[in-house]
Amino acid sequence: MFNQRKKKHVWKLSQNNNFFYMEFPQLQGGTIRFANHGWWLISRGDDETLFFYDPFNHHMIEVPSPSDSNCAGYTTICFFHPPTSPDCFIVGISTEIDVDYDTVEIGVLKQGEGEWDNYTC
Repeated sequence: MFNQRKKKHVWKLSQNNNFFYMEFPQLQGGTIRFANHGWWLISRGDDETLFFYDPFNHHMIEVPSPSDSNCAGYTTICFFHPPTSPDCFIVGISTEIDVDYDTVEIGVLKQGEGEWDNYTC
C-alpha cells in the first residue's frame, strides 16, 4: 500500500499483483502502524486513539488506549491474528536509550480486555 501524496487520504493498494486506488477521507490524520490479515492498525495523533480498519468493507474496531503512555509513543506496534478472532492480541514496544541505562517498555492488549498489560525491562 502506498500513500498518494497529492491527496493524503487516497491510497494505492495492491492485491494479487493488481494495483488500485481507494479513498479513505475518514482516516485523514491517521498513521497506519501495521497491516496484517487484511486489517490496518491505525493511530491518530490528534486524540491518541488506536483502531483497526478493514479497507475493503470500511469496518472499524476501536482499541482501548494504553493508560500510562499514548499509542503514538510505541516505536513498534503489531498484532497477531485478525481483530475479529478471540486469539487476537496487540504488542507495542517503546525504547528509551540513555547513557546510564536502556529501558524497553512492552504493552500487550488481548482481545476482549479493556486494559493493556505493561512490562518494563
